[in-house]
Amino acid sequence: RTLLENEAETYNAFPRHLMEDWCGYNLVTPAHGFPVPATAVVPKFYGYYVPDFEVPEPEKKENSKTNGRYDYEGSRHDRADNRPSPILLMEECGTPIQPKNFSLDQKTEIFSLLIRLHLDGVVQNSFFTRNILMQPGPLTRPPAERTLKRPSFRVIDFGRAQRWKDMAKEVQEGAERSVKQEAEKKNEKEAENEIMGSDGVDGKDKETEADGKKKDDPVEKALDDLGTKWWQIREQEKNLARDELGIEAFGPM
Repeated sequence: RTLLENEAETYNAFPRHLMEDWCGYNLVTPAHGFPVPATAVVPKFYGYYVPDFEVPEPEKKENSKTNGRYDYEGSRHDRADNRPSPILLMEECGTPIQPKNFSLDQKTEIFSLLIRLHLDGVVQNSFFTRNILMQPGPLTRPPAERTLKRPSFRVIDFGRAQRWKDMAKEVQEGAERSVKQEAEKKNEKEAENEIMGSDGVDGKDKETEADGKKKDDPVEKALDDLGTKWWQIREQEKNLARDELGIEAFGPM
């Protein structure tokens, strides 16, 4: 359920251009120095539907023959089968790819889908061939004119996806809470020192402390560290994509 909810939130956060087909080409700079087809990246998303109610777990009944232990009515398997489950409704986009016979242009086109996700602040975290679908294309043509000679590709499975905006917000809020807590502790300590007749900090220490705050803002440092981690995650995913697609490390990608 957690992965499904995260996938739904990720699809809902995608900009529309990642789900729409266009005629022409994209120049995915600075990752690519040459154009790639201007296709959609992910399936069209039609919604995440959950039951209006959840079937409660069967009530426990005490069985005198089991020395006070509890039994459920029915087996665990039966209860799971009878429980309504959420539905993630999206566009049907074909079957998983087998890139060993793909041309370099086709492999590069698929790789560009990953780059576009990164440019929109999303790391998919499961960029395997089983999660890249293919169908006859181009989808801008009528169905009778589509062919596997010009396939259409889509990336699926965003249950483990991470979004930069969400991560940055969480890190910033956490750092701000820590700063606030430290300030409160400091104020409490200063108040105690005033009661004792001394602030416990001489003028030189106060000046050094003030300079330290300006030079090393905890919130900015936390975001800088996250930025480094985010770059590393994207590089790891690019390397995985190259391995899955059989792309040699050529050019700036």
